Amino acid sequence: MLNRESANVRSSPQVLTTMAAILCGVALAVPLSGYGYLGMFTRQALDDHCAARILAQHGFWGSQIWTYKNHSGRIFSYFVRIVTESLGHEHIVPFLAFILLISWLLVTTWTFWQLGKLLGWRRSLLNSVVFSELLLFAMLRTGPDPGQSFYWETGALTYTLPIILVSLFVGLLLYYLRQQPQGAHRTLILWLAGTIGFCAAATSETNAAVQCVGLMAAIIICKREPISTETIKRSLPVLSYGFWGSLLSSMVVIAAPGNSVRESGVRSVAAPLSLVAVISKSLLGSVVFVVDFLRHRPGAALALLAVPAVCVWLETSSNGEVPRHTAARLWLLAYAFSFLLILSSIIPGVFALSD
Repeated sequence: MLNRESANVRSSPQVLTTMAAILCGVALAVPLSGYGYLGMFTRQALDDHCAARILAQHGFWGSQIWTYKNHSGRIFSYFVRIVTESLGHEHIVPFLAFILLISWLLVTTWTFWQLGKLLGWRRSLLNSVVFSELLLFAMLRTGPDPGQSFYWETGALTYTLPIILVSLFVGLLLYYLRQQPQGAHRTLILWLAGTIGFCAAATSETNAAVQCVGLMAAIIICKREPISTETIKRSLPVLSYGFWGSLLSSMVVIAAPGNSVRESGVRSVAAPLSLVAVISKSLLGSVVFVVDFLRHRPGAALALLAVPAVCVWLETSSNGEVPRHTAARLWLLAYAFSFLLILSSIIPGVFALSD
């Protein structure tokens, strides 16, 4: 009788946490459904009409060649745009936000599920769904201009699509660490990592810069950080393939003749900045962006400070192998890494627009 009662006592918190997770998942699904529903009111605008016209004039492959020569080197985002135009024309635009939202949620859930399996979470699938919904809601809620980056067809395939691809890359990395694949399986994963890195970087100059800088910094940290475990060091092949894929894609994007054509229009009204001016303006813009975000989103600011601090405390209190000062250094390193990504995302725009 005592054993049965103690088992019931132990199971009660588990039932409560499961119910809480389900309620959170349902609650988060409501605003996400609203974001998807709002997409039903979108229509083609601006560059969407240009892509449709170029497709009609030059055909499927000819339109992509013409764009690379005369507009920009964003080969993958434009490829997806042309595929979208060819399959659904303007009729698919009202459903595009919903399609991207579902794809984003599925990929992010799979990525969190891989993380949960790696860390030994209980109810890993349920937690993965809730965390994915929370992440998507936070990004859509705090994004500076979801109208252009999520609802506009051209903007969504240029700026939201690479987020989905990068999430897929992270999930592939976690799967690689969890499965410890060998032989042909390992080769396939590495080639997939390089391909995803190539495609994601080919969506925009901004994402190409973020990927190259972020992956290079991650590789350096994994190699140089003294606390790097064997598990972290095993991620180096996937990170390396992703970096080389991103670098190759960046070279293709930068080499596009259309960049000069597009830049000439900007240079007629704004002279190019020097390298020092580009870096200084980008640094200032990054600081202003972070300060404004933290000032207008106090809840997010508190979470960004409190959640990592609690994680560091829990890790160091339960694992004597990690000194608290070392964990704190990694915590600060994570903030520096995040700021570096913000800076690298601003530099291409400052260089191109001189502002």
